[in-house]
Amino acid sequence: MVLGKGPWSAEKETPIAPRESREKPALNALIGRDCRVSGKLYLQGAVQIDGNIEGELHANGELTVGETAKVDAKIVGTRIKIYGQVNGDIESRERLELHAGARVIGNIVSPSLIIYDGVIFEGHCSMKQSAGNGEAALRDDEDLLSETDDEDGKLLR
Repeated sequence: MVLGKGPWSAEKETPIAPRESREKPALNALIGRDCRVSGKLYLQGAVQIDGNIEGELHANGELTVGETAKVDAKIVGTRIKIYGQVNGDIESRERLELHAGARVIGNIVSPSLIIYDGVIFEGHCSMKQSAGNGEAALRDDEDLLSETDDEDGKLLR
């Protein structure tokens, strides 16, 4: 904690929150750039991934996939920010942000989606409430695609 004095404080010490704590929630976990994890991960609170992940990620809170991260996994979470590489489907219950430099290969389901300049995204996107485990919402997109003409994308109905 940083203490500051000012003319309004009458020589009292006033606590000032560090800038970092005002901008981001405190991290509950950090998977560093030299770490490699394989399997199913269940995460709670604010988590940042800078290493390599294979399998499945289930995050309840804010999940940040950092610039150095390489994730080959299905991701299900509440609020997700992607700066690195993700190969796999992503389902966000509230909000998904793809930041400059992010590379996402897979399908997306999210009620709120922000894609910044410089993002590479290859897949299908569905802007609806998540379906719990993500499979039902992603299946709807696959059904729609099977009903389209490959040449011009028009519905065959």
